[in-house]
Amino acid sequence: MAVSSRGLLRRMTGCNLGASGTAWRDAGSVVHSTPPPIGRRCALPLSLPMYLPCRSVTKSFTTSPTWGFGSGFGGSTRLATALLLSVAESLPGRHTVLYARTVFNRPLRKEECALSRTVLPPPVTPREHFATQLRQTREALGLTQSQLAARMGYSAVHVSAVETGRKPPTLPFAKSLDHAFDSGTKFVDLYGKIHGTSLLQGFPEYVTHEANAIALRIFQPRTIDGLLQTAEYATAWESGNVIRGEVTQEQADSRVDLLLDRQRILTGASRPTLSTIMDETCLRRPIGSPLVMVAQLRRLEELAEQPRTTIQIAPDSLGQANPLNHPLTLLTMPGRVVLGYTEGLSRGFLERDGETVARWADSYDQLRVEALSRAASLSMIRKVREDYEHAP
Repeated sequence: MAVSSRGLLRRMTGCNLGASGTAWRDAGSVVHSTPPPIGRRCALPLSLPMYLPCRSVTKSFTTSPTWGFGSGFGGSTRLATALLLSVAESLPGRHTVLYARTVFNRPLRKEECALSRTVLPPPVTPREHFATQLRQTREALGLTQSQLAARMGYSAVHVSAVETGRKPPTLPFAKSLDHAFDSGTKFVDLYGKIHGTSLLQGFPEYVTHEANAIALRIFQPRTIDGLLQTAEYATAWESGNVIRGEVTQEQADSRVDLLLDRQRILTGASRPTLSTIMDETCLRRPIGSPLVMVAQLRRLEELAEQPRTTIQIAPDSLGQANPLNHPLTLLTMPGRVVLGYTEGLSRGFLERDGETVARWADSYDQLRVEALSRAASLSMIRKVREDYEHAP
């Protein structure tokens, strides 16, 4: 007859495992109904020397050549190992650590068990934390996965896959969660932490506001703005970051995916008004091959001719007359509230102070006057594209 892991542990240890958990016995023979604190040694009344790691680190011990078994299984170390692993997998809580003692109620000697030390649980990854917060928030609101999926416009299978860690969350998914839970930018921020250095600190919060803006005013001094980039241009740019070791290839791919997702605001029914000024350098700085630049500049030409979109070029000849040196975005939100965003080398800054944003807006308006007109800017874009087309 098959014996459950719960029953197996009861037979082996004499501990009665109830529905609420198990009995934990520390070195002072005090019985607890919950697992001991992380890193605390705990003894079970075992009939053989043994060491049970917590569930989350069990796998790392399966190839250990020495488990230090004394007696009790007739020397069948392989059988004992399999048996103990089966029990360890059933233990409640990811932070469970059992420090075994012998039948003489003394700690195992080093020669008896090479693993007789406290094992700390591995750190929780940002992706695991995202999944945990998703489940806990959903359950706190009394929602099933199907009910949450209906609110978000996703399938229950998709929600389950993210919640169990089988599928990584995307930025649209994170934004949908914040909307469904009315949680501000909580899950967008958690999404940003998943990618670590792939996203600047402060940028996920900006993206949330960008998606709701009714007007955007953008200045870029060195590269074409992300909302206007082609996938090939963005990929070529990120390849440089990968070569320099600033991000991994996976992070670079994630950045490109995020950028393309952000661009959907320009094609929606409620698309915002877009005014972009870029330095002439943005056109002439080669990113990728000449073919990549040709496609990118052709994309700018198409966007420049669309309604609600204005693209202007600030020629290099402006010199010191250009009042802006750093990238800048001004977001006009519903209610006419204006937010400012700029970036340094290591983080982004979302500015809400009215006076500061007003000064930034004044500088932007001044540059808009000094920059080439819409028609002249389009002419320059075409001229530079033709230069790339005839490049050797």
